[in-house]
Amino acid sequence: MATPCSLSGSASLVSQTFSLIGVDPGAVLEDPLWYAAKYGSFDTKGWTPGTPISQSRWDQRRADGRSCGGATGLTCSDGIPDGYFLARRPELLEKQLREAA
Repeated sequence: MATPCSLSGSASLVSQTFSLIGVDPGAVLEDPLWYAAKYGSFDTKGWTPGTPISQSRWDQRRADGRSCGGATGLTCSDGIPDGYFLARRPELLEKQLREAA
C-alpha cells in the first residue's frame, strides 16, 4: 500500500508560471506524434545539425492527398508534416506510408 507524501521542516510547494514570447497565447499544442513526424521525418541532405529546420524540409506534400502545384493553384505546403498520418483518413494511410518508405 502506498504511503501519502508529506512535507516537513523547511520544504514547501512552489508554483511557477512561464510565459512564451512570440507565441499566440491561445495556441494549442499538437499531438506528440505530429512533433515526432516534424522533427524525425525530413530530408537531411544539405542540412547542418544544430540549425533550424525550414518548413520546406518537412512539408512538401498535402496531407489530404490532393494534387498541388502548377495548374491546380494549391500550395503543396499545408503545415502538416509529411511523416504524420492522421487516422481519420484511413483511405490515404497506405499510400502515404508507401511514399514515406
